[in-house]
Amino acid sequence: MYYNSIIGGNSNYIEEGYGMGIFGGSSNQITFRGHASSYSFIGGGESNNINGSDHSSIIGGQSNTIQNFSYSTNFEVNVIIGGVTNRLSNTNPTPAFGYNTIIGGSSSDITELNNPTSVYFNSIIGGDDNHISDSNNSSILGGESNQITGNNGIALFSDTIVGGSGNQIDRKSTCLNSSHI
Repeated sequence: MYYNSIIGGNSNYIEEGYGMGIFGGSSNQITFRGHASSYSFIGGGESNNINGSDHSSIIGGQSNTIQNFSYSTNFEVNVIIGGVTNRLSNTNPTPAFGYNTIIGGSSSDITELNNPTSVYFNSIIGGDDNHISDSNNSSILGGESNQITGNNGIALFSDTIVGGSGNQIDRKSTCLNSSHI
């Protein structure tokens, strides 16, 4: 464990890894989960947690989580900026989970649920209760209770929901040549 810093704040904690930093805030944590969270950063906020994700950041907000539940070695470069109770996480040892971003909003998540080959380059910008799972290159821009969902280990690709409420793009079968509008 080298080159880690906690500057200011209250009850912040860093465990196992290299080049990590927490700057201000309260009860923020960067921790080890079978894989270090090296070169990760939390800037302020309260009760934010990065667990097992390299090169990842949480900037402000409250109770936001970047969580590598399955000890994946390619869980990296994930970002949450502000908001409340937003989450980036996996449940299986996905070969690749990274470059996912949530900006603001509340209770939204980007997750791996059904073991696709990757969950990469997704974003949720604002809104409440929006969800992207088992997808790549997909976005939800605002709105409420919208979701983009792959299934059966097959990821969706390049889908977008712009605003609204209760909108859904999903794959409920193993069909590889479907299109969603």
